[in-house]
Amino acid sequence: MKTYDYIIIGAGSGGLTVAAGLGALGKNHLLVSENIGGECTHYGCVPSKKFLQLSKDPKNSPNPFPQIKAQVKDTLEHDDKILEDYKVNYTLGRANFTSTDTIKITPNDNSKPYHVKFKKAVISTGSSARRFEIENYPNSKILDNETVFSLKQLPKDLTIIGGGPIGVEMATAFSRYGVKVTLATRDHVLSREPREFAHKVIKTLKDNGVEVIEHLGEIKVNKEDITFINNEGEVVTTDPKPEFILQAIGRKPNTNLNLEQANIEVKKSGIQVDSNFRTTNWNIFAIGDVIPLPKFTHLANNQGRFLVKKFLMPLVSYKKTALPAVTFSDPTIASVGEAIANDFTEDILLDLSTSERAIIEGDKISKAILNVNMITGKINKASLIGPSSEHLVNFFTLMINQKISIRKISNFMAPYPTHFSAITSIQGKYLNLFKTNYKKYLTGFLKYNSSRIITAIVWTFMAYVILRTLHTYNYDQARIVEELAKIFRSDMGRLLFIFIYILKSFVPFPAILLTVISGSVYGFIQGVILTVIGSNLSALTGYGLGRFVFASDSDQNNPSEVAGIRKFIAQKPMIATFIARMGGLPFDIISYIAGAMKVPPLSFISGSALGTITGTIAFVSIGTSIQNIEDYENITIDPIYTYIGIAIFIASIISSRFVTKWSEKKHGVSIEK
Repeated sequence: MKTYDYIIIGAGSGGLTVAAGLGALGKNHLLVSENIGGECTHYGCVPSKKFLQLSKDPKNSPNPFPQIKAQVKDTLEHDDKILEDYKVNYTLGRANFTSTDTIKITPNDNSKPYHVKFKKAVISTGSSARRFEIENYPNSKILDNETVFSLKQLPKDLTIIGGGPIGVEMATAFSRYGVKVTLATRDHVLSREPREFAHKVIKTLKDNGVEVIEHLGEIKVNKEDITFINNEGEVVTTDPKPEFILQAIGRKPNTNLNLEQANIEVKKSGIQVDSNFRTTNWNIFAIGDVIPLPKFTHLANNQGRFLVKKFLMPLVSYKKTALPAVTFSDPTIASVGEAIANDFTEDILLDLSTSERAIIEGDKISKAILNVNMITGKINKASLIGPSSEHLVNFFTLMINQKISIRKISNFMAPYPTHFSAITSIQGKYLNLFKTNYKKYLTGFLKYNSSRIITAIVWTFMAYVILRTLHTYNYDQARIVEELAKIFRSDMGRLLFIFIYILKSFVPFPAILLTVISGSVYGFIQGVILTVIGSNLSALTGYGLGRFVFASDSDQNNPSEVAGIRKFIAQKPMIATFIARMGGLPFDIISYIAGAMKVPPLSFISGSALGTITGTIAFVSIGTSIQNIEDYENITIDPIYTYIGIAIFIASIISSRFVTKWSEKKHGVSIEK
């Protein structure tokens, strides 16, 4: 059985990028796919954009489908050249996993299936159209993006179900050709875009004769008619039964690969991966439409380029960036980023039609809506409409990714006459708004961050006090231990011990040292009890600091967004905290991170308490063996407690490794990794 260092399954945008990168580097690899080019080339971006281009002047191509097929063929020839130029080793066939490091390949030419082994694998099998059956309507007449371009000629009428980018683009192209189109959607048309922008697209569709139905509840078909019913059960309209129905209702991941044989976790949303696209099988990665992330060709390509880099430099990590998207409607809409709503964020309207280039071209509709943090001047989201929006969105993508403030583009200079000249007006609009409403923005910012600001002030003050105290002892640990031991033996010593343990969370200070002192001063039983109380209150304080100072505004617990360790912590917070404590990771750092990630308090407390028991017993036992700890020159040691403490500590380390391996096997991720 032949072994490859890398197996890539799927030759779409992501898989082809990985294969080309590995081929150019001379790596031992094999690309396995049923076709070259994937969804985008055969059924998506290429044919749909060619269709839209041809529809702008339908008289020149009365039947667009032959030219669409020719464009797909030309693109496939380009992909073939990539395979040749980058020395990609590939085979056409279907791949299925038979074990954690083996796949079965069934060739397209019906030759005998065979098995190959791999050291690492990449799954990039893409997605396919979601479909549903319609009562009293033949399945052969239901189209999706994979079958619509197989038509021989234009239909007389067409109903499109789905008001997202695909549905709108197809409605645009078919209606330009004079096809009677009905566009029906359960929500708004282009629901993710600003309503005023979506309404301009709807107006154009209606001007082209498209019947637009929003808030669709269900459709009913009989012999002659199709009836559209809204989500309140009311009949919207009844039309003659269309020649075809095109369903554009979303995508489903292609996961039929016997993934269970490879110990890969998969859900309805796709293959589960960590932040570096690693699956629950540590040697197998997945990218593109097959994972629970937005489904864009350029995103899969970006992920593929990252994997090539990671295979060369294993320690690099993927950095999430703003994802631009374009709907090639009429007019075109583009967007990037995520809008945020609070008292110091403003939507700034930018009239791009005022640029000299727009005036020359007669463009009267181009606009942009920028969601801006008025305190920092950074853009959260940019939405654009107009014929140049697909190009201008790249400028705002750069600003968001590089966190460039509007205040920093005062010297930005664009060549004349271009559409970019209108962008220079952003700063003026921003400054005028800030000047007029700065009190509102500052008040809103302070109110929004009040808990963080107060916590940070308290933290800074406490850290200053502690550091000043340590400075008076010249950071001499022996002297510090002596002084602490004397304090803990006083009448209020037990309360002071707990209080100092809590203060430790403000300035990371060795918890082990305090634990050992407790055993020496209070003995084994009292030392354990006091340390358990003090360490848990300290952990809770550190958790609060992390939650109020470092917590992100984003939803850290969204399973489709978080991955790897973050996903594991979000889904199994108590187990994750327990493993982190058992593994001996820095005590206060764990607390800060748990707070920042908004781990549920009860899960954190229980996991933290359980995870620190063995360490507490071990170091209190060692402390119990030390007599006269406050008198450095007269210290004596009882070896029995020392041996017991060391034995418990070793057992704790062994146990932590066992639990860590168990978590990696069961959940596909290790806290240590």
